[in-house]
Amino acid sequence: MDKDIKQHYRDIRRVLIAVLALNWGVAVAKILYGLLSRCESMTADGFHSFSDGASNIIGLIGIRFACQPKDSDHPYGHRKYETFFALGIAALLFIVCFNFIKEGIKRIYNPVVPEVDVASFIVMLVTLGINFWVMRYEYKKGRLLQSDILISDSMHTKADIFTSLSVIIGLIVIKLGYPIFDPIVTLLITLFIAHAGFDIVKESSAVLCDAAILDSKKIQNISSRS
Repeated sequence: MDKDIKQHYRDIRRVLIAVLALNWGVAVAKILYGLLSRCESMTADGFHSFSDGASNIIGLIGIRFACQPKDSDHPYGHRKYETFFALGIAALLFIVCFNFIKEGIKRIYNPVVPEVDVASFIVMLVTLGINFWVMRYEYKKGRLLQSDILISDSMHTKADIFTSLSVIIGLIVIKLGYPIFDPIVTLLITLFIAHAGFDIVKESSAVLCDAAILDSKKIQNISSRS
């Protein structure tokens, strides 16, 4: 059984390492082009992508604890460590929310007009496509491997997709001559990020507190029929 558990966490670790490489590749592309084009929103989005990589590292640390075998102090194993570290990802999401709110308010009073060209849209669309693939791949693997950390991390990537979409919309509107729309969209996107964070906290807390999985009313209905 311990051998199966180790293999299970090896599979999760492989997924996290692959996703970490893709996330940081996306981050470097956004940051480099953002700096070259003086596009502050793209640069900020690149640093946000780095937070995805940070959540991958948290996941790797979490499963390092979770894969430990059962012992006298932990007769049911260490799997809840994985769920506990999933809360760390939620904390990262809330930090990102705070930073985006602060940056959005700052840009309302001090608008930044970047150099928007075709290359700006190509970089954002390509990285958006990679993020979308990563989210679906990680979520699918999380369901297959029944991994809280992979599912939670895919939610973080989903938040990054919404953030990238806000940057693309902002670039379009800036090109049309309305730079003030960029920080407004950014503030709206923080609602999606916060929602993902609350979902992770809700699901992880249920696991940590041993909440009932089955609906008691359904159990009563089934027992009354028999």
